[in-house]
Amino acid sequence: MIYYQNQNLNVIHEFFWGFGTAFHTVYAVVPLFLKKLGAPEAIAVSSTGMFSVLVAIPMLITAALSRNIVSLKKAVIYVHCLILIVSFFMVSNAFAQEPSHKRYESYPDPKRFYSEISSKLSEDPYIKSNRQLIVFTGSSSIRFWGSLTEDFKEYDVLNRGFGGSIFSDLNFYMEELVLKHEPDMIVIYEGDNDVATEIPLEDIFTDFKISFDKVRSSSEDIPIIYIAPKPSPSRWSLKGQYSLINQRIKKFCDENEDTYYFDSWSIMLDEKGDIPAKYFWKDMLHMNSSGYEVWTKNLKPLIDKILLK
Repeated sequence: MIYYQNQNLNVIHEFFWGFGTAFHTVYAVVPLFLKKLGAPEAIAVSSTGMFSVLVAIPMLITAALSRNIVSLKKAVIYVHCLILIVSFFMVSNAFAQEPSHKRYESYPDPKRFYSEISSKLSEDPYIKSNRQLIVFTGSSSIRFWGSLTEDFKEYDVLNRGFGGSIFSDLNFYMEELVLKHEPDMIVIYEGDNDVATEIPLEDIFTDFKISFDKVRSSSEDIPIIYIAPKPSPSRWSLKGQYSLINQRIKKFCDENEDTYYFDSWSIMLDEKGDIPAKYFWKDMLHMNSSGYEVWTKNLKPLIDKILLK
């Protein structure tokens, strides 16, 4: 009976031994296959290690229980024990750590706006008065806000928008465009073009936080309002991406004092959750006066609440 039991164990052991040997033969191919499916590199490599561990466990158990083990196999089993321990810690560590993120490498050169911004600053200088100053900055949704001064006539308002910009462009010009004026409030609209140019969401959020840090390095308590990237018919197919970045920006604003999130998304949707074309120019991207009326109606109470408290 003992011989029969050992024989069965040896058969099982030999099966896993052969299976493990075959697996190790293609060990280098498996990570490539997993990466092709979209798995992060750390997980792809660790998955093969984890599978090796799962194969090694029954090999060790069956070998330990059987009695027909030659010295060579004993030596191999000891090696497997060592590999098992090391692999366990490596796999655990790899799955516990968030995969490293490689920064986006195709950012456009912010100096492409140099002439436009130089002209804007020379043509529209700011002369400080006794009224509170609000600097609006960001991409074309700010730049084309022609009624901005009238919409917020209780305040001094500077329009420092530059069309086609992304967060990294604003960060480059933050001091010159915004901070040097020592505003009482900053209103920022960026992220729209970031998503449209397929910058990874993690990089957009990083650039967003850089903008926050730049302002906070100048003043710890100046109010900042981040206008959420708006919905538009021409970019409606990207609504899922916009939703994700808006959620992260909102969460960040909620967790930081004197930092506010303005939801430009939901206020522009109709009862069916669609975006009406009546708010946009023919390009279905840039807002017309009707669109800005919606923004003003909802944004002004927030600004008044912050500055007039």
